[in-house]
Amino acid sequence: SQVSDLGHVERAIRETVPYLNALLDVGIEIRYLNAGGGLGLDYQGNQNNQYFSVNYDFDAYAECIVSEVAQACERYGFRPPILVTESGRALTAHHAVLITEVSEAELSQTSQVSPDAPKSLSPQFDSLLSQIGELDDGLLLSSIDAMYQRGLKAFVDGQMTLKQRRQLDDDYQQYLVAVAGHAVIDTDSEIGLLVHDRLLQMSTGKYFVNFSVFRSIPDSWAIEQIFPIVPLNRLDEAVTVPVVLEDITCDSDGRVDQYISEQGPREYALLHPLKDDEPYLLGVFMVGAYQEILGDNHNLLGLTDLVRVVVKDGIPELILQRRCQNVADVLLDAGYDREYLIDAIAQRAEPLAVQNRDDFMARVLAYLDQSSYPVDPSP
Repeated sequence: SQVSDLGHVERAIRETVPYLNALLDVGIEIRYLNAGGGLGLDYQGNQNNQYFSVNYDFDAYAECIVSEVAQACERYGFRPPILVTESGRALTAHHAVLITEVSEAELSQTSQVSPDAPKSLSPQFDSLLSQIGELDDGLLLSSIDAMYQRGLKAFVDGQMTLKQRRQLDDDYQQYLVAVAGHAVIDTDSEIGLLVHDRLLQMSTGKYFVNFSVFRSIPDSWAIEQIFPIVPLNRLDEAVTVPVVLEDITCDSDGRVDQYISEQGPREYALLHPLKDDEPYLLGVFMVGAYQEILGDNHNLLGLTDLVRVVVKDGIPELILQRRCQNVADVLLDAGYDREYLIDAIAQRAEPLAVQNRDDFMARVLAYLDQSSYPVDPSP
């Protein structure tokens, strides 16, 4: 349902319209022509023909189909058919956004790199650094990448100690900063962008987010769909922390691997540093096209809260349509009835003292009625 190149639409319609004339010759007049789905969306914002972008807009899409059919009608002399499309993705994607909260962070312990002259480099790195300004920056970058990879292989082969392995990372970062010119990296240049991106990748940490990829954005996992993900607060502050977003499932695939940037998809998001006692909210946009209906209860994480936004006289109103599934709801989906579970657990609790048993069962009942997602116990 995501056709990125308008040329594919044009060719498909052009190959279709001769059939209308051929069918008319045998007495069959086609009154409806269904152009099908495929009207794509620019998830990346790059306006190109990459899979998660498009090189056209709605008007260009309509013009392509209508003009091809109109030319065929004039050429063959048949009555224009009624045109129909099935553009489900384009109609629905913008109508839903997932709002969730970062619950904790695991940041990289990579040392901070100074743009001053590097220190304690290995002889090989030092030799390359002496050629800065003499060799092409691209060639230097390729050389240091190759040297870094050889160092990693040496560690795997048992030829390097753990301390030397750490020094390898430090040397690599120092080299990148040195190539950038011992100063602020020029991100307007191609080599500056490459170096800047390498430094960010090496310092990438993790933000754990209170949601399930498999429940709320399954296409991110299944087909590597890219969704716009942006912070919803602190918008007047610069984003400085490179992170990968991890969900709260136990699955190693429960993460977002691709993020939008002006230069195209990249493997990290730039977000704000977290602050104590201040919620940090993220919005995942354009999820209205099939994400919730495709999702499943992996790790018994159920449907989320659903809030409908209605605009009346220019004033938005929030209407709670659905509470998220609680633990009992999700267990019922898996075939475990709430009352059956309560009875079974109560039987197991009978040997406990009366007070302990009552306290235990009260906690069980409260647990079954709470959200299937972690919630902040504070008021």
